[in-house]
Amino acid sequence: NLAELGKKDIPPVAAALESELLFPALRGADVRRWGVRPRIHVLIVQDPATRAGVPESVLEERWPRTAAYLGRFRRELLDRALYRKYHRDAHRPYYSQFNVGPEMKAPFKVVWRRMARDLEAAVVSDWEGPLGRKMLVPLETTAFIGVGSEDEAHYLCALLNSGVVRRFVRSFSAAGRGFGTPSAIAQIALPRFDPS
Repeated sequence: NLAELGKKDIPPVAAALESELLFPALRGADVRRWGVRPRIHVLIVQDPATRAGVPESVLEERWPRTAAYLGRFRRELLDRALYRKYHRDAHRPYYSQFNVGPEMKAPFKVVWRRMARDLEAAVVSDWEGPLGRKMLVPLETTAFIGVGSEDEAHYLCALLNSGVVRRFVRSFSAAGRGFGTPSAIAQIALPRFDPS
């Protein structure tokens, strides 16, 4: 784990995990206009369709090392505010994650940094890394729009990176934590993609 990157004080742990649930991850710091450079991996134990962690019995049977690793952090995971708000009352597994839904599986994503001073978008798809070719997962310091085709992704990325759109977003979205949120992008009347 990368304990030094988190806000909470947790012990650093080195453990061997099954690679099936590990994905290259994008932090805001990894995104630049027109390109990305993922430097970390993230553990995704969520079923995007149900928006809940995979059942504990399935995790223990199919991915026992991952189950044991997460078990070491059971108390910390149960104490998360987002777990208490979205998963506890529904009795979902303690490692259930927030905001991992079907859009995460989109074959192409247009991703940009949140909490910035300017809009810097890039197109991402699968990433070839040390664990093979895998889906790239944007983390909470980014925002993204999932689309079905590479052409549409590049079209949308070009619009978001255009001077007129960037100036418009800066005119009402303050630099810092509120900049570049999905709701800010929703204010833009972007022309729909037409493949012709």
